[in-house]
Amino acid sequence: MTQVNRKKSGFWGQVARAGILAVAVSSTASCASAPQGDELVSDPMEPWNRYVFAVNDLIYTFLRPWIAPYMVLPDKGKEAVDNVVHNVKTPVILLNDLLQGEATRAWVTTQRFFINTTLGVLGTMDVAAKDYQLPKHREDFGQTLGAWGMGDGPYMVLPLLGPSNPRDALGSGIDMVSHPLFWVPGGDIGTMVSGGRTYATLASEYGGHVNEMDELRKTSLDYYATMRSLYTQMRRSEVKNIEGSKGQTAPVDYYSEGAPAK
Repeated sequence: MTQVNRKKSGFWGQVARAGILAVAVSSTASCASAPQGDELVSDPMEPWNRYVFAVNDLIYTFLRPWIAPYMVLPDKGKEAVDNVVHNVKTPVILLNDLLQGEATRAWVTTQRFFINTTLGVLGTMDVAAKDYQLPKHREDFGQTLGAWGMGDGPYMVLPLLGPSNPRDALGSGIDMVSHPLFWVPGGDIGTMVSGGRTYATLASEYGGHVNEMDELRKTSLDYYATMRSLYTQMRRSEVKNIEGSKGQTAPVDYYSEGAPAK
């Protein structure tokens, strides 16, 4: 493989990671109550979106054998992988904390990274939350744009990347290139780092919610419409850092991580 091909592999690895995050955001929605206010979601491209949604769903099904090693891990093992994935995302979270003017949350993010990277053995343990009362939270550039006043716009389903909208699609691209690991040079080490991060994120963000996705698919009268409503409501809540959305429009286990830091 040439040096150029290795760099391209790293780029598409970043794209895959962004896609798995989008899948995870929507898939965990089975913990939520029935969606309300779906008429408030703009979906002018619905026929095309439904087609892409169906194709994506098929692709996600084919991904399942690849995450089998994660699925058979004991709960502690899965938790360790999840913790590492979150810790690696810290630079993006911190950047967006700062861009939103959230100094307190930025300080929490900084402390969490140093505590978990050292005392938490490279992020495998969430010592910061357990022993220092510094809870996890997630931020991305889509949320930052929303905090700056940009609306979500029409609903979109992107090939591979899943549920989105113009604001979040732009935000995903910015998050992708703003992470320091995106700029790791090609070569054996760069390919190994990119591939390892891609697999760990795939396993954590998608593999951790396969059962919930299956249940939602079976119980929803219209799986597409349910995902559309829940994703849109969840993102609107995230933009506002609404902690009270637990058990309402947002997944409980997602917001246990996403609760605003005090």
